[in-house]
Amino acid sequence: MIRRKRQSVFGAGLLFLLAGALSLAGQASDAKSTAKKSAAQPSKAEAAIERGKEQYELVCGICHYSTTERQKVGPGLKEIYKRGKFADGRKVDDRSMREWIEKGGRQMPPFKDVLSPREIANLIAYLRTL
Repeated sequence: MIRRKRQSVFGAGLLFLLAGALSLAGQASDAKSTAKKSAAQPSKAEAAIERGKEQYELVCGICHYSTTERQKVGPGLKEIYKRGKFADGRKVDDRSMREWIEKGGRQMPPFKDVLSPREIANLIAYLRTL
């Protein structure tokens, strides 16, 4: 009878250790999976910038360069936020950029009815990276 109790206690202990090891392995696997998902999925800001870049290429790239300040039809937009001024001398910030995109300017048509507010926000996120 004592031998049987020892075997039961030993068996229960072994099961407890095995369960703990499996739990730790599962947690490690979950952590790796989460890390892989995080690395594979861009953050919301990165996703907005990427969508903004796509919008830029479709809508803005026709008239504006993104890699130089050189004039195409309109001025090149490289470092537009760093320069801090539009071609007309107005200050560049998110509010003024949104207004410029929505209302247009001298030779630029308005895009308020072409782009959604989210698309404009994404576009601005991209323009900040130039």
